[in-house]
Amino acid sequence: MEDIIELANEPGQQAILRSAPWLRFGLEKVFQKDVFTNRELQAVNNANEFKLALDLHKREDLPDFVKAPFTKLVNWLELKRDPSNRKKIIGNPDKLHMLRSGFTSRWQSIIGSATKEDQEMWVTSVRFLTGHMVIEPDQKQKRSIEKSMTIKEIRDEALKNNIARPLGMFFVGGRKMDRDMANMYIKRALEGGTVQRQRRIREQFKKRAERIKKGTIGR
Repeated sequence: MEDIIELANEPGQQAILRSAPWLRFGLEKVFQKDVFTNRELQAVNNANEFKLALDLHKREDLPDFVKAPFTKLVNWLELKRDPSNRKKIIGNPDKLHMLRSGFTSRWQSIIGSATKEDQEMWVTSVRFLTGHMVIEPDQKQKRSIEKSMTIKEIRDEALKNNIARPLGMFFVGGRKMDRDMANMYIKRALEGGTVQRQRRIREQFKKRAERIKKGTIGR
C-alpha cells in the first residue's frame, strides 16, 4: 500500500492517502473526488474484483442456497457488465466507495498504534482521528538540536552587538574581556546538558550582550 501511495504526485495528495480511512472517506464524499485517481466519485465504478460473484449469481446450474450470498452482493452493489465493454464489471459508485474505505490494513495499523500503552494520550488521539503519526526526536537528538541553536544564537548576538568576530567555533577580535565572555558561553554550550540548560545559556548570553552594547558592563 505504501508503494502505491508513493505514486501520488502531490504532498497533499499523499497526506490524504495516508489519512485515517474515515477521514479520507469524509473528504472524498465532501468534494466528490477520488483522491488517488483525481476522478469524480461517480465515475469510479469499476468492480472487476466482483466478477466471480456476478458469474456465480448468473450460473443456472448452481443450487439457490449456493448462489444466495452472491445474489445479495450483486443486488446490493448493482453489479452488471459495462454496455460499452462487456469484459468490464461496473457497480454503484457510492457503495463501491464505501467498500473501498472499509476495514483494510490501514485500519489495522491505526487501531494497533492507538492501542499502544507506552504513548501519550494526545499522540494516540491524533493517530486515531487523522491516521498520521506524531514523530518527535529522541532526547539525544533534542539536546543536539538545542546545542546547535545555542551556538548559532551566541554567534549571532555577538555579531549583532559588535562583541567579537567568530572564527571557526570561537571568537577573535574585539575587547579581550568581551571576547573571553563570548568564548566562555560557547564552551558552556559545547558541554551539552539538558534542553533547559541550553535555553538558559542563550538567555543569559543575550542579556550580557545587550548590557555590553549599552555600556553597562565594563564600558
